[in-house]
Amino acid sequence: MKDHCDHMEVVEAFRTLFGPGLEITDRFLSSLHIVKLREAYRRKALELHPDRASLLGLSESELTERFKDVGQAYHRITDFLSRGGHLRMSVNGQRFAGGTVGSEDPSSGHFDHYWRGSLPRRELLLGQFLYYSGNISWGSLVKSIAWQRDQRPSFGRITRMWSYLAGDQVSEVLCRRSMGERFGESAVRLGYLNSFQRNAVLGFQRWLQRPIGEYFVEKEILSPASLSEIVHCLRRHNSFAKQGWR
Repeated sequence: MKDHCDHMEVVEAFRTLFGPGLEITDRFLSSLHIVKLREAYRRKALELHPDRASLLGLSESELTERFKDVGQAYHRITDFLSRGGHLRMSVNGQRFAGGTVGSEDPSSGHFDHYWRGSLPRRELLLGQFLYYSGNISWGSLVKSIAWQRDQRPSFGRITRMWSYLAGDQVSEVLCRRSMGERFGESAVRLGYLNSFQRNAVLGFQRWLQRPIGEYFVEKEILSPASLSEIVHCLRRHNSFAKQGWR
C-alpha cells in the first residue's frame, strides 16, 4: 500500500510540473533528463510566483501554496529519479520504466549513464552520435548542450535587445508557452512575433554559439584527432541514413 501511495504521489508530481493531461509513458520517461526537468520547474515557478497574484486574479496566500506545491513536486521527482536503477511500476494502467541509471552525485541531482544499445539508424547530430556510440555519457552530453547554449544570449533577451518585445511581453510568452514548445514558436503563435523576426533571432543565436565538438576538446574528453575521426564516422553514418541503409 505504501508503494502504491508513493507511486501516486510521483504521478501527481509529474502532472504538477508538466500539466494535468500528461501521459506518463516509457518514451516520456526515457527522454526525461535533469535539464528538461529544471526547465519545467522554472517555467511553472515563474507562472505561479506569489508576486503575480494580482495579475492572475488570485490571492497571494493561494498562489503561495501552489508555488510550494511546485517546489515539492520537483524534489519528489528528483528523489524518484535518484532511486532509479531498474524501475518498474504501474499506476492506473500507466507503467513507469527506467533504464540503469548511475549517479555521479546523488545529492546534487545529476544523473548519469552510458548508452548500451546500438546506434539509431537515423541521421544524428554530433552530440547524439557521441552519446549513442558510447564515447560520452548522458551527463556529458547534457553539459555540452548547456555549455553551447551559454555561448549565446537567450531568445527572449535578443528580442528585448532588438526591441521586438518588451519585458512584460517576454514574461507573458514564458507563462503561456505550451509544454515542449520553444519560445520563438510560442511568440509567433501568440502574435508577438512574425516568422521573419523569429528566424532572425534564431539565426543570430546560431551565429554566436560555438560548435559543440569544441566542448569535448576543451574539457579534454576527446583529443582533436579523435574528434576529427568521430566526425568522419558521423558523416558516413548520416550518409547511409539518408540513403535508407541501402
